[in-house]
Amino acid sequence: MAVTSDGRHLLAATFDGKLTCWDLSTQERSWEQRLSLPCARSLQISRDEKTFVCHGDADTITVRDFNTGEPKIWLTDPGMGTGTGARFSTDGNLLYSSSSDGLIRFWTILGESLIGTIVTSSL
Repeated sequence: MAVTSDGRHLLAATFDGKLTCWDLSTQERSWEQRLSLPCARSLQISRDEKTFVCHGDADTITVRDFNTGEPKIWLTDPGMGTGTGARFSTDGNLLYSSSSDGLIRFWTILGESLIGTIVTSSL
């Protein structure tokens, strides 16, 4: 789950692939998306609250439109495996992700590409 900084909206993802945005003031659904793969492992809303990141069980991270849930950017690296976390940089230009392959990856949002890695475990 993730909550906007003003506490007005909540994003929730389920393991079966349902992604929902709730308006907490009315306790009603703002939108709902059915995904082909779950993104329940990690959700984070950008500081400007225009996008959010969704990192789950596939080798792909999606950056989605906050108002609709529609995907805007796909970031992928073969062999990445299960996502364990994803966070935007404070300026929103970079994304940091961790996954079951033991790597932390740095992505550029504007360039939509992988720009670096850190190995977190020895093989």
